[in-house]
Amino acid sequence: MFTQPILLRNKRRLRIIVIVLVIGAALSFAPLLIGLGMMAIEEAVTGKNVGEHNSVWGVLPWLSIGTMVIFGAPTLIFLKVVLVGLLHDVVVVALGRSRAIDGGVDGGLESGGYDDGSGDGFAGGGFADDGEYGDGSGDGSADDGTSGASRPWNDHDLKL
Repeated sequence: MFTQPILLRNKRRLRIIVIVLVIGAALSFAPLLIGLGMMAIEEAVTGKNVGEHNSVWGVLPWLSIGTMVIFGAPTLIFLKVVLVGLLHDVVVVALGRSRAIDGGVDGGLESGGYDDGSGDGFAGGGFADDGEYGDGSGDGSADDGTSGASRPWNDHDLKL
């Protein structure tokens, strides 16, 4: 998966997306907007109540049926693709922040689990896979180099 945001960090790309979406919506509803606007102007100028029956502008909104199919469907598809791209960017940014909190972009914790940062592995209350007794080595041995099988705890586990 990509590791860099596609849309959020590029202002020019976001502007182009907004412009394309606005133009697509305007073209989809153009006959409706023009027809209703011109009927309002005609009604204001003549003082007569206008509609489909007595104004050519009243029929124009019916053309929106065609323009919504021609321009509306591609605009909605483009909007869905943009939303998926934005969702991807949000996930990438969130993962980047969590990696930075965990200790860097190169992998975070050595053991891959939660650790409280005290350096003593499992004894501090974390969920890191630090071996059999939580000594931090990952091989099950105790801090003093013994196998750890002779005692069920480590010296640092007893510290308060």
